[in-house]
Amino acid sequence: MDCSVLYGIGGGALPKDILSNQALAERFHLETSDEWIVTRTGIQQRYLVAPHEHTSDLAIQAAKMALLNASLDPEDLDFILLATSTPDHRFPPTAVLVQEAIGAKKALSFDMNAACSGFLFAVSMADSYLRGQNKRFALIIGADTLSRMIDWSDRTTAVLFGDGAGAILLKREACREPKRGLLHTCTFFSRGYEHLYISENHNTCAIKMDGREVFRQAVSGLEKITRQLMLETHISTEDIHWIIPHQANKRILETVAHKLNIPFSKILYTGDQHANTSAASIPLALWEGWKKGLLKEGQLVVLQAFGAGFTGGASLLRL
Repeated sequence: MDCSVLYGIGGGALPKDILSNQALAERFHLETSDEWIVTRTGIQQRYLVAPHEHTSDLAIQAAKMALLNASLDPEDLDFILLATSTPDHRFPPTAVLVQEAIGAKKALSFDMNAACSGFLFAVSMADSYLRGQNKRFALIIGADTLSRMIDWSDRTTAVLFGDGAGAILLKREACREPKRGLLHTCTFFSRGYEHLYISENHNTCAIKMDGREVFRQAVSGLEKITRQLMLETHISTEDIHWIIPHQANKRILETVAHKLNIPFSKILYTGDQHANTSAASIPLALWEGWKKGLLKEGQLVVLQAFGAGFTGGASLLRL
């Protein structure tokens, strides 16, 4: 039996413009403060793309870094899957722009839109493709530029989002004991379309959100799916080295950790620096974890995702 294992330490890309909470309030004349934002979200700053930058620019940077860190030739890639809800164009897929830019001549390439759950779903799909099609290497990217979808006069959403991209490589190889790579994934759906969506009117787009309902559904969904994952894989909270969640809101993550009886010190949290980067948040957190030496081979990691829809899931990964 084959497994899909992480190959290299991945890569990440962030825009140059760093916007602190105080600068955000001043630039957009919001009635808010650093203390208000940090207390309610945990966010201290976010990165915003420049007018000339696109989702593909960040995705290409992250992809090139992942390939460089793994010393992998782009022509060895069999599959490129880009999770994004902010593509450069409605079509063609932004993934094909990445494919051309990095020189991955043989790779099947397309986009996936599952909002903030996109990266986790993309990893599961890439794993199935590698094993089912007898292929060897897949590049999975999460990239979003949600700053283009923000109503900067709406304090409830303007403080939450940032731009970025993260990428990982998966390699199919024969399993050995203890098994490595992607071990198991559980997913869920809970109706909630009307509570978090992008409104499009007169050629303008803006994120609309019922924050209280999103918080409630996120906590409930992430707790349940993580318990299901542990039950189906016969592990306990003590076995888990790290939980790497979608970085939506620190209070959500603290509440989920409390309900699971897991210390927050096991949550790899980067939302304070990046804010909510949607599909990019999990791979960016993975990249930061590798860079800081927190992640090590052999560790058991749980990836958690929750996004608009509501959709979500949890994956068990041995590094």
